[in-house]
Amino acid sequence: MNFNFMSSLNKYSVAFKATCRMSLLGTFLLFNTPVSAISNNLSVMNKIYSLPELLTAVIRNNPAMHGKQSEIEEKKHLKDSAKASRYPSASIKTGYVNSNYDDVNTKEAILNLEIKQPLWAFGRIDNNIAYAEMDVVVGQADLIRISRELLDQTVVAFTELENMKQQQAILTNSVAALQSLSEQIQRRYEGRVASKADVDLAFLRLIQARTQKNNIDGNVLLAITELAALTQLPINDIASLPVDFISLPRDDKDIITLALSNSAEIAHKARLLNLAQANTARERSSIMPTVYAQASKQIDDFSSSNGEQIGITIEASLDGLGFAYVGASNAAKSRELSSQEAVEVARTEVIRQVNSLIHSRKTQGDMVSVIDQSIGSFETILASYIRQYEAGKKTWLDVLNIQREMTSAQLELVDVRTQWYRSSLKLMVLVGALDVVNEREYQ
Repeated sequence: MNFNFMSSLNKYSVAFKATCRMSLLGTFLLFNTPVSAISNNLSVMNKIYSLPELLTAVIRNNPAMHGKQSEIEEKKHLKDSAKASRYPSASIKTGYVNSNYDDVNTKEAILNLEIKQPLWAFGRIDNNIAYAEMDVVVGQADLIRISRELLDQTVVAFTELENMKQQQAILTNSVAALQSLSEQIQRRYEGRVASKADVDLAFLRLIQARTQKNNIDGNVLLAITELAALTQLPINDIASLPVDFISLPRDDKDIITLALSNSAEIAHKARLLNLAQANTARERSSIMPTVYAQASKQIDDFSSSNGEQIGITIEASLDGLGFAYVGASNAAKSRELSSQEAVEVARTEVIRQVNSLIHSRKTQGDMVSVIDQSIGSFETILASYIRQYEAGKKTWLDVLNIQREMTSAQLELVDVRTQWYRSSLKLMVLVGALDVVNEREYQ
C-alpha cells in the first residue's frame, strides 16, 4: 500500500512540475510577444468589415478561386507543350550488332543520331495549338463564373447576417420593454390593483421574448461562421450596407440587357462552344500526314562515320482502318451541337432569374412601405392601450398582445427589407456590377 501511494505521489508530482513548466512557458511567451503583434491581432479581430471588403476577400482567399487558378496554370503549360510541337525533335539510338569479317565474329557498337523538323502538317499542329489556347480561355471564363457564384453566396450570407443582427436589436428592445411592463404590473399587483394572473402572463411573455432572442443570438453566430468560411477572415462584426450602395438601371429591359451581355454563365458556355469547335477542327485534321525535313547520321564503333542522310519524309497513321477517325469526328460534331444548345439554355435561365428577381424586388419594396406605416400605427395604439389599461378600460392581455404584434411587424419589416437588399445585390452580381476580378488579370 505504501509503495502504491508513493508511486501515485511521484506521478502527481511529475504532472504538477510539467504543468508549472508549461505555465511558465506560456507566461514567458505572453510577456515576450511584441505589443505591436498583439495590437495587430486585436485590431483584426475587432475589425468591422464592409461588404466591398468581404467581396474582395472572398475572391482573394477562397480555396475555390485558388484551385481554379492552378487549373489555368496547368492549361497554360499544356498550351506551351502544344506549341513546342513546331520545334525540331531529336532522337538517339545505340546498340550492338554482330559482324563476321575474315571469319572473325565481332560486336560493333552503333550510334544513330536523327533530327526531324516539321515542315507542313496540313493544319494538324496549328489546330492542336488552337485547341490548347481555347482551353485556357475556357478556364479563365470558368474562373469568372466561379467568382460570380462566390460573390452571390457572399451577398446572401452578408444579408442574412445583417438580418439576424437587426432582429437581434429588435428583440433586445422587446425584452427590455416587456421587462419594464412586467415590473409595472408587479408594482400594481403589490398595490392590489392587478391580479396574479396578470403578473404571470407578463412574466410568460417575457420568457418567450428571451427565448426568441436566444435563438436569434445563435443564428447570428451561425451567419458569422458562414461568412467567415467564405471569406477566410476572422469576422466579428459587419458594417451596415449604405442605401446608396444599390445601383441598378431603372428600366427593367436595361437590367435584362446588362445581365445577358455580362453573364458569366453565358460567357462560359460560349467559350465551351468555341472549345468544341476547336476540337472538331482538331479531330478533322488528325488524319492528315506530316511532312518532315530529316537528317540522320550513323556512327559505328563511336569513331568512323558510315552514313549520313538528309531528306524529306512524310509520315501518316490510320488507326482502326479509319473507323477510329470517323467515330472521333462524329463525337466532336455532337459535342459542338450540344454546346450550342447549352448556350441557349444559359440565356433562357439568365432571363428567368433576372425577371424573377425584378418581380420579387418590386413586391418587397411595396411591402416595406406598407409594413413601415403599420409600425407607426402600432406604436400609437400601444401607448393608447397602456393609458386605457391604467384607466381600467383595457385588460393587461390587450396591452401584451399589441406589444407582441408590434414586435412581429418590426421583425417582418427587417426580413422584407433584407430580402429587397438581397434581390438587389443578386441582380448586381448578375450584371457584373460587383465584380472584383476581371478576365484579363489571369491571362
